[in-house]
Amino acid sequence: MDSLDDNHDIVKQLEKCIDHKLDSKFKDFLANEFATALEAKFTAKIDALSHEIASLKEANDNLMSVNAAIMKENKELKENMIINAQLQSPTDEPAAPSTSVPDTANAAAATPKKYVDVLILSDSIFRHVGSICPKKLVRMDIRRRKLFEGMEPPVEIIRDNFELGNTAIKKVVIPGARTDALLAEAASLHQEFDFGEIILHVGANYVPSCMRPGKKFVIVHPNDVIEEIKSLLNELAELFPYSEITYSVTLRQMDTSFLDDINHINYRIALHCDATGYGVFCCEDFKRVDGKLDEALFAKDGIHLGQNGIAAMTKALANHVKFNVMYDDDL
Repeated sequence: MDSLDDNHDIVKQLEKCIDHKLDSKFKDFLANEFATALEAKFTAKIDALSHEIASLKEANDNLMSVNAAIMKENKELKENMIINAQLQSPTDEPAAPSTSVPDTANAAAATPKKYVDVLILSDSIFRHVGSICPKKLVRMDIRRRKLFEGMEPPVEIIRDNFELGNTAIKKVVIPGARTDALLAEAASLHQEFDFGEIILHVGANYVPSCMRPGKKFVIVHPNDVIEEIKSLLNELAELFPYSEITYSVTLRQMDTSFLDDINHINYRIALHCDATGYGVFCCEDFKRVDGKLDEALFAKDGIHLGQNGIAAMTKALANHVKFNVMYDDDL
């Protein structure tokens, strides 16, 4: 009997071993089948996505080509409209001789305006962008100084002309300026010039971090700042109806105390630009990476541009102008 029992136990153990082996092999088989099926589905999905991405890229390239052609045609139309408006002949009826004093205002209005591809109208941020500011400064007259009620008015207007490729650029910089001073300067420029594009940069002088000891500073609520900048953009569009209007976003600063206000202002103005057809200019180098700005972009005050910041803004401006004005020359 003991021998039979022992044999029975051995058989049971053998059966368990066989079941275990079969079970393991079956599990391995199922796992391999599942992995193979999953890999096949994943590969098929990747192939499909790759095809879709390729199609989207091709469509995007086509759209960019069409957009570039439209922008070039639009620029040519603007120039032709300005030239035609300036060259309109007077009425056929001869003017009666007059001995009165000449009307200088009408005479100035009849003088053809100079055409410049791009105007940069800015506070001090663009002072060295594209060209180093000239040493000779133009003092502001008393009327313009009165625009700066409650704060220290700027004492200078910096004007310069330079080129990027074949693109002629006029740069007008008013250190310390807010919207009123820039609008006054735009009204003055309107008497003499027409522009293909106007790039407006304003906003830093509303941020309390730009306060300086001994100088007056009036704090303006961010929502009011937004309305002032929107109004200035609209005024520029009315003054220069044939110009493309572009808003250059207020740069973030090393002092993060007012970062939310700056972001809020830029976001709201960008929405306004999108709704009205204005452009937006932004230098990607000034975006935060992992919550930090590149300190090398700034001067010691953490607001104005250092050498690296000037180089980054100049490069971004060159790329913007090259795309918008559609010149083929290398910038």
